[in-house]
Amino acid sequence: MKAIVIDLKNGFAAAFSDDGSIVKLKNKNYTIGQVIEVKEQSFVQANKRKKWFTSALCAAALICVLGTGVWAYSTPYSYVSLDVNPSVEYSVNRFQRVLTVNAVNDDGQEIIDEIDIEKLKNISIDDAIKSTVLQIAENGYFAEDEEGGIVITTSGENAEDAQQLADQLQEQVEEAVEETVEETEKDKEITVEAISVGLERVQEARTLGVTPGKLNLVEKLQASTGDAEAINTEEWLNKPVKDIMKAIKENKKSAKNQLKNEKPDSEEEDSEELDQSEEDETTDTSSSESSKEEQAQVKTKQNTAKAEQNALKEQAKAEEKAQKNTEKQESTSSKAAEKEQAAYEKELEKEAAASSRAAEKEAAASERASEKEERESSKSTEKDSGKSSNKSSDKSNNGNSGSNKNSNH
Repeated sequence: MKAIVIDLKNGFAAAFSDDGSIVKLKNKNYTIGQVIEVKEQSFVQANKRKKWFTSALCAAALICVLGTGVWAYSTPYSYVSLDVNPSVEYSVNRFQRVLTVNAVNDDGQEIIDEIDIEKLKNISIDDAIKSTVLQIAENGYFAEDEEGGIVITTSGENAEDAQQLADQLQEQVEEAVEETVEETEKDKEITVEAISVGLERVQEARTLGVTPGKLNLVEKLQASTGDAEAINTEEWLNKPVKDIMKAIKENKKSAKNQLKNEKPDSEEEDSEELDQSEEDETTDTSSSESSKEEQAQVKTKQNTAKAEQNALKEQAKAEEKAQKNTEKQESTSSKAAEKEQAAYEKELEKEAAASSRAAEKEAAASERASEKEERESSKSTEKDSGKSSNKSSDKSNNGNSGSNKNSNH
């Protein structure tokens, strides 16, 4: 029988089996999410000497804990998409284990069929992405002379976790790319981009039948042209990532060249203005000297104003830094207080448990003493009853004896 490891604690592992039961096993270096074979189920039985309600309470607590673990493992927490031209999407739980794998286009379906989709499930997203990239490379998507491109997109309810996952996967994919590039292709550049987006972006992309990463890339292409209507969105969404990236680079290069061509005209205008200014200064020396003095005064005022502005900026920065330090200290103090409160509550729980155990022991001892007294009292009563019976018997015998004597006389 197969089972999935859902929790690890104190040298033991809890696994969720095919038949829906929870199995407790010794931890043999298992990892959460690992699929294992289980020969015998191990059930935790309550101590028979414990009272029935204690056993029920423990069982209920165990069901709650393990039920939460199963829910946390089987619920999607974030989504990851990978685009080259093959496009693949993964749903991932909070332990970063892959729950589902879906192809977004035909090339993506071909890739996951060759890997075997079942081999991608219940493994870490790092390993799943790396296996997919290696299969894409093996299928020749990076073998052409042109530059390649990979886009990874993450999303989830927690934006910070999604961004951390994007950074993490970018490192993994860059390492995988280095492994796949052959010796003769070391000069070839394969660009890896990783971004995080909101869940609403994922829904928008799904409506269009693409990944959010590819949708973002096409929108970046539209921005680089300066004329969004010039780009046919549907057409470009069906093109490989490398083609979109190449078009973006060409647009940026064209924009730079255009700026360079505009600079000489601007410099020529500045030169003409300078010549005219020199001409005016030559014609009227006294006016020029007066103008210089005024300019010097204006410049002095400007410098003074600039210095004041810089001083204000520095002061604002210092105040902001002080505010951040204060907030940090408050946060640290709050965490310390929470930790202290938790420790105090834990200590109270320990004391309450110890008091409860002591009360149970005392009650048990009192019950035993009471039973002992009852037994001794019962024995004493029986003993006294026996003595009284014997005395009555002796008295009766003595009476009979006297009666016989009188009769003989």
